[in-house]
Amino acid sequence: MIELQRRVGQVFDEARARQERVAEPRRIVPPADLSVTAEAYVIRLDLPGVAAETVKVVAEEGLVVVRGTKAPAEADGRRVRSERRYGEFLRSFYLPSDADAARMTARLAEGVLTVEIARRGPLGRREVPVEEA
Repeated sequence: MIELQRRVGQVFDEARARQERVAEPRRIVPPADLSVTAEAYVIRLDLPGVAAETVKVVAEEGLVVVRGTKAPAEADGRRVRSERRYGEFLRSFYLPSDADAARMTARLAEGVLTVEIARRGPLGRREVPVEEA
């Protein structure tokens, strides 16, 4: 029984390996942390090895879109194995209604992209007097 389980697992592993070899390259999906402070919404993405000039951060239609490219590192000699992913990446995040995209900043330092979107002050309740026409 154990031998049968091992063989079935081996067949699935081989099928998965074949599929990965022929599949189109997939986009990189950098991990992100989202947080909120009293003043801003903060998005942090891990982008190790990515140059700042290859990253674009755009706010459009209630979204923040981060896209760019991670170039492959130069190999010293013949590459025997490569587990790191290279290529294009794209992440998008919905903006809350009180986000002020006009006051957005982006900074890439030590492999972490930090995007801060300022928050508008609380709208609160406002009563408007009704004038007679």
